[in-house]
Amino acid sequence: MNETLSQILTGVAVLYVAWATFYGIKIVRGSLMNWYNSQAFFVAGKGPVDIFLKQIGFRIGWEIFVLFASAVVGSLGGAIYMVFIRAKQPATSNSAE
Repeated sequence: MNETLSQILTGVAVLYVAWATFYGIKIVRGSLMNWYNSQAFFVAGKGPVDIFLKQIGFRIGWEIFVLFASAVVGSLGGAIYMVFIRAKQPATSNSAE
């Protein structure tokens, strides 16, 4: 029974982190991608294909970092903020009436 409870709690924790990451991405990704796109990165390589592959690897690494940061922010309360606090705020309309 103790092992079953441990497996259930592990499953609940994994589901919470996945849920929190989903909402954490909405908080974190925009700011981090703005910073990433504002920088000029110089990549040295032996040829165009080598440089291209290094740039792809760097971008994938950056996206993994963003995912990790989103999981941390979401798990530490960002997801709760997004669901409960922002859900109560009135929707704003960008259309001119």
